[in-house]
Amino acid sequence: RTTAAAPGSLTATPGDRTAELSWSAPATDGGASVTGYRIEQSIDGGKTWTTVVADTGDTDIQHTVTGLTNGTPVQFRVSALNAAGAGPAAGTATTPRRAASAVEVTDVRATNRTLTVTFDEPSDDGGMPVTGYQYSLDGGVTWIDAHTTASPLVIEGLDNGTSYRVQLRAVTAAGPGAASGDSTGTPVLAPIADGTGTLPQVPAGHAAATLSGAPVTVTTSVRGDEWVVSGAGFTLRFQGVAADGTPLALSHGSLVVPVGGSLRVRGTGFAPNSALDLWLMRTGVLLGQATTSADGSFDVTLALPDGIRVDDNTVQVNGLDPDGRVRSTVAGFAVIAADSPAAVPGLAVTGGTLAVAGLGSIAAALLAAGAVLLTTGRRSWRERLARD
Repeated sequence: RTTAAAPGSLTATPGDRTAELSWSAPATDGGASVTGYRIEQSIDGGKTWTTVVADTGDTDIQHTVTGLTNGTPVQFRVSALNAAGAGPAAGTATTPRRAASAVEVTDVRATNRTLTVTFDEPSDDGGMPVTGYQYSLDGGVTWIDAHTTASPLVIEGLDNGTSYRVQLRAVTAAGPGAASGDSTGTPVLAPIADGTGTLPQVPAGHAAATLSGAPVTVTTSVRGDEWVVSGAGFTLRFQGVAADGTPLALSHGSLVVPVGGSLRVRGTGFAPNSALDLWLMRTGVLLGQATTSADGSFDVTLALPDGIRVDDNTVQVNGLDPDGRVRSTVAGFAVIAADSPAAVPGLAVTGGTLAVAGLGSIAAALLAAGAVLLTTGRRSWRERLARD
């Protein structure tokens, strides 16, 4: 007779300072019945071994090893015993651990469709590094991967005016940790400020955009009497409308809207059936809201508010991209007087000249008054209009 073969299928399931070992009986017993098993462990990569159990004294094929250190890798080997002695060992390794302790939420800041959650990491990671976080908005009923490993956590795509019960928990190799306590946040309908807390403004003929608060590249172009802003996956088209509903041509290649008139905005590339809000940034006044169609497009015409100043202004368009991230675009335009030549339907002010088409007495009066728009380099819209 000889020693038994090595046990088969040895596994070690980690626990809190423990490891649950299991294996299968040797394929051959060497001609003598197996009477027990020897279990050993090593915490230095197998250089030295200590005996956990010299002889289990039975043929059970599982054993729980206790007294381990969470986060410290440990190797195990198990050998079968029979009358001929100990046979060859089977080996495996694991790292004891437990789930992380609770995260502490220190602040929930509400902005447009967004909650920004500031938190402290768990005081005890249970022996394994935090690999991510999960959040819940319904008091812990459902959990969503946050795809972040650091504070703050930005949760987008929420409904303004809806109160959310925010909880957060860390995730390690041991699984989700303990949940934080409830923290309530309610996104608010408001213009979106830049990183300094200032409402962004751009001059007429310029545009800028952000996605999840980060700047993205946009280009501008002219299509007929529309001023167009395009970026990755989306397009916005702006057009001035006279008080009588007549679309206006661009002036000096830029968007103009007369006092008493309206701003028409069309867009594509947004989340289907989602809300948008549009703001006048000089005053932070809500210009209006819209809802996208099933294909993520929208078309809205919004009247300028009474008392608006004749000056440069900025419109901000806020909505969600198809992935639920907040997209914010600002576009500059000029508010002009209702009796400005550029505001008269039929007068197309392009480049530096006034194009006259079938004006009759209006044309005669304007020409008599010397109302010819000349290119004036980089003068402000107020200077241009004063000259006009």
